[in-house]
Amino acid sequence: MQLHNCIFIGVWHAYTPASAIDSTASPQLIISKCRFLGAFTGDVIDIGAGDISGTKIVDNEIIGGVNDGIVVSGVATIGTDSVGGAMSRGLIADNKIQVADKVIDTRTVSVFNCYNNVCISGEAIGASSYVIDLT
Repeated sequence: MQLHNCIFIGVWHAYTPASAIDSTASPQLIISKCRFLGAFTGDVIDIGAGDISGTKIVDNEIIGGVNDGIVVSGVATIGTDSVGGAMSRGLIADNKIQVADKVIDTRTVSVFNCYNNVCISGEAIGASSYVIDLT
């Protein structure tokens, strides 16, 4: 699935969604140049368990989440191709994220490369504002 130039609104009249995107086992997922506005009650983008090979979350704007921005909530994995070789890691890059809690949480063993994100959290620095594994 690919989402390009979309706008997700966190509060619309009486409706307040938990997340804008909740994905599980979606290799090659691309979320690019989207705007996420308003107070989603949960993680704005939630990546669950399963294969995330080639997933790209790039050049997005997340503003105003009352919880977390981009979160890997399950055990994300990198799949293998037809001859048993590893597929590519996911990418979280060039995003502008301003939320109340964690801006990015890739878990302690990440399968995502993260770089060049502008992150603003309402929390103090450290594990309450981000968890990015450097491996």
